[in-house]
Amino acid sequence: MKTSTKQKTLQMVQVAFMATLVVVLQLLSTLTAGLLPVNITLTLMPIVIGGILLGPAYGAALGLIFGLIVLIFCAAGMDLAGAILFNANPFLCSLLCLLKGGVAGFAPAFLFNKTKEFVKKSPKHDFTVTMIGAAICPILNTGIFCLGMVLFFEDVLIEWAGGTNVITYMLLSLAGINFLIEFFINVILCPIVVSSLRKTKYFNNAL
Repeated sequence: MKTSTKQKTLQMVQVAFMATLVVVLQLLSTLTAGLLPVNITLTLMPIVIGGILLGPAYGAALGLIFGLIVLIFCAAGMDLAGAILFNANPFLCSLLCLLKGGVAGFAPAFLFNKTKEFVKKSPKHDFTVTMIGAAICPILNTGIFCLGMVLFFEDVLIEWAGGTNVITYMLLSLAGINFLIEFFINVILCPIVVSSLRKTKYFNNAL
């Protein structure tokens, strides 16, 4: 019983730590938007890492926290583009923020969870599976957002495109260099961090 309680307490601390990173990193990304030539966020990293180390349900929870923070910033006007979407349709904006965050958090952890037995038999594949999960997260996050824009906010999307081809605009502006940098940061750093955390006493009980 004591061991079980200790494990649950440790897991709560782990989740709280990852959730705090999600909130802080997203806050920094929002506050520094426009101050740098490229607005890069590392928020997806703790979502991927937390989900892989703790399981799909926690990955989804971290993703939902991310989506909720984005939604709050949209509603408060701290995210200027998001504020336009929120004012256009609060319900669909809320749905899109939470959906893309939740799915992006769940999918990498689900993939890893389904392959963990294979990974245990061949540990060298641990790095590869984590890398694939880290790649899936930003793809889903950006992909669902772009799809949501087409389905729910077509008028806003056309206005933002300013007469240019909508698909071209989404690829160059909604995704663009920010997405590519975040993608490669996730793919390179997440496997390294996951491997390192597993060697510590705080995460060596995970998956």
